[in-house]
Amino acid sequence: MRWFKSPVSLFILCALFNHSDAQQLTTCKTADSLYRSGSFKKSAETYFNLFKQDKSHKTAFNLFNAARACARAHLADSAFKFLSVIVSRNDRDFFDAITTDPDFKKLHRDKRWDALLSAIRHSHTAFNAPVAAELVAMRQQRLDMEEKKRTVILQYGMRSMAFKRYRDTIAGQDSLNSLKLKSIMHTYGWPGPAEVGENGVRSLVYLFQKLKLADQKKYYPLMVTSFRKGDLDAINFAIVTDKISLYDTGRQIYGTQLNYTNSLLPVENKDSLNVRRVSIGLKPLD
Repeated sequence: MRWFKSPVSLFILCALFNHSDAQQLTTCKTADSLYRSGSFKKSAETYFNLFKQDKSHKTAFNLFNAARACARAHLADSAFKFLSVIVSRNDRDFFDAITTDPDFKKLHRDKRWDALLSAIRHSHTAFNAPVAAELVAMRQQRLDMEEKKRTVILQYGMRSMAFKRYRDTIAGQDSLNSLKLKSIMHTYGWPGPAEVGENGVRSLVYLFQKLKLADQKKYYPLMVTSFRKGDLDAINFAIVTDKISLYDTGRQIYGTQLNYTNSLLPVENKDSLNVRRVSIGLKPLD
């Protein structure tokens, strides 16, 4: 089965991350080209270097393709390591591919294969499909509303009554989503990939940023706990942390937020910024 990466847009990232995304795409194309030419070990090494550069590149898509290259290059330890990360995150979109992809056929004779399949079955049991579906649907609806808002602005202008009415509609939807999201967090805490999958977590992060500041600060400790458990990636943790800090103190912690001239917004103790970034798994800024 061939997998294609879907483009994902994040709001207000610094130029370094945009460059990093482009670099990741180029590196993945190189690794894919090496894989298709039969240079499996070189393909695997390309992924190793990519992951070493920045942990945020360890997406399920990249991990899956890295595991395929490793399996074909007889690097079973690395193949199992990458597949185990996918399963631990409960990225169910890849479960069928893991169990059926012919690249992993040689791994079937390894005793770790049965353990991997057992973990997949357990993830299916632990997965909270209704909550995951609700989070994903809420996020998609909100994204659709943002797209429509841009259309209204282009058609009528930001000072028009049409825009003001639609802005009020969005505010009403945010209030409704807020009630639903707080109910989920009251019931389940901050659900991780094992409970709602990567798409569910991604949706939770997006919706969390639409909460009022007081609510974000109230539930932020749940996000911290999730990050410390490894259920939330460093970049999303840093973005939310910086936005809350900017609203609260006027300064950010990890340097993910820019102004309209692509300059860093004020940073707390700027001299130690890179120390803080590295400590949570982000690359230092130049």
